[in-house]
Amino acid sequence: MEALITHKLFIFLIDAVGLYLAYLVYFKNRKPLLNKLFALMIVCMILWADFAYFARIVESTETSMLFLKIGWFVTPPLFFLIYFFTLKLINEEKKYKNLSKVVLILGTGAAFVTGFSDTVLKEVKFVDHNLEIIYGPLMMAFLGVIFFLTCATLYPLLKKYFSISEEEKAKLQYFIIGLLIFYVANVIFNIILPVFLGNFRYYFLGDYSTIFFLAFTAYSITQRDLMGIKTFFIQTLIIVISIITAVEIFVLSEDFLMQVLKSIILLIFISFSKILVKSIKKEKETAEKLVGAHKKISEQMVQLQDLNIHLQDKVDEQTKEIKAAYEVEKKARLKLEDLDKVKDEFITTAAHQLRTPLSSTRWALKSLLDGTLGETKAFNDTQKDILEKTYQTNSNLISIVGDLLNTSSINDKEMLYDFQENDLSLTLKEVVSFSIFQLKDKKIKINYHEPEDHKMSFKFDKSKISTALKNIMSNSIDYTPDGGEINISLKKDNDQVIIEIKDNGIGIPPEAHEHIFEKFYRGANAKLRETDRSGLGLYVTKQIIEKHGGTITVESKVDEGTAVVMTMGAV
Repeated sequence: MEALITHKLFIFLIDAVGLYLAYLVYFKNRKPLLNKLFALMIVCMILWADFAYFARIVESTETSMLFLKIGWFVTPPLFFLIYFFTLKLINEEKKYKNLSKVVLILGTGAAFVTGFSDTVLKEVKFVDHNLEIIYGPLMMAFLGVIFFLTCATLYPLLKKYFSISEEEKAKLQYFIIGLLIFYVANVIFNIILPVFLGNFRYYFLGDYSTIFFLAFTAYSITQRDLMGIKTFFIQTLIIVISIITAVEIFVLSEDFLMQVLKSIILLIFISFSKILVKSIKKEKETAEKLVGAHKKISEQMVQLQDLNIHLQDKVDEQTKEIKAAYEVEKKARLKLEDLDKVKDEFITTAAHQLRTPLSSTRWALKSLLDGTLGETKAFNDTQKDILEKTYQTNSNLISIVGDLLNTSSINDKEMLYDFQENDLSLTLKEVVSFSIFQLKDKKIKINYHEPEDHKMSFKFDKSKISTALKNIMSNSIDYTPDGGEINISLKKDNDQVIIEIKDNGIGIPPEAHEHIFEKFYRGANAKLRETDRSGLGLYVTKQIIEKHGGTITVESKVDEGTAVVMTMGAV
């Protein structure tokens, strides 16, 4: 009865640890083949141990035979799953393709012959409550297949182990130890003693050797990061195994020989456990760093190797793609240039066509407002207000048409600039005077700080520079509220002249700074204040200043104002 309880504890422990490991590995990441192989391997191992146990505890020989056949049926799959798991673990599956085919064929054949015939397991019987097996004529062939699967697993594993770095060996060594204990225990207790010596009393120890395989694999997985999983239950596992084994030896077992044998096994297990615990304490602080560094270096080496192998092909391929893309871009650019030319011609024609009727309309509205065409008393206040707003809108439309014509002219590659000797100070003063006239009812103070050298003569296109300056002044006036101030300064620095127009208006939002020189762009706060502007003024101004070999910069803060600085040199 006591022995039965011990067996139940061992089976429960094997099942619990095995299922827990399978859960950890498979459900952490279901996609990798390595994780799937590990889970299948654990399932076969549990079925193998469980049905061997069931076969020993049932009273019916028929049921025992059925359970034993099921356990033996999964034995070849267990061994070839260990083989495939090992190859995948060491990344050698491509190297042993032919061997893998042989392993799969022999293992599958052995499983079906064992499970569906009496040629391996002939019958079973109970002698003094111990299960004994009568083997069939193909038993030796079955053992030959198992021996072949074992060698097929160990050969590539050990060959790989002795050819890798110490860090890589550290990941595999405990897996190898657990696997060797599993193999040796099965050879002794499941083959030599029962098959060759007819002793079935210790048969169960071969089944229970799976606990060593699970324990060492668990350590490799948790502490050596064998399969990318970090958990720390290995010490608990060692303690549980040791306690259960000690209870079984000194409390439940009455056979002195069995007590000695199990005590030796327990001492071996405790010795290995001490090594594991010491290793954990020493390597815990540095293991993750070393593994991470090695992984990163390995990834970089793989990437460098891949780049080195495929670099020339990629260069040739990209060169062809670049040439093709260049041809496509060239055709698209020529087409865009043609479309741009058609667009500019359309804008120029439309603007010219619009300017005359707009100018006539403005003259008519101005005449009505001034009383030139009759007494303004004929209009009430509401009508006058509508006329004034219509007049202002008309003027804005004329301004937009002028911006469009300027933009079209600037985009014309054949457009000529009339560079002549002119006085920039006088030109700027004229623009300031024009701007003061444009103020009308707005209460804004305009300060022009004349330079010490009142005459600044150099070659520039007076008409276009006037347009550029008017655009800046117009912006300052439109976006500076009543009570604001605009300061204009002109100075000379070596061979360059510097014009600064600074206001304390609404400013430009930070997100708009990189777009202010684009066609038709206007900031959100500017749109709310002046909704009928073209958004072309700064674009036109920038083109004109750059044609004069100069630069234009804008510094602005919301609700603090804007400073526009234009720098030009002699042309």
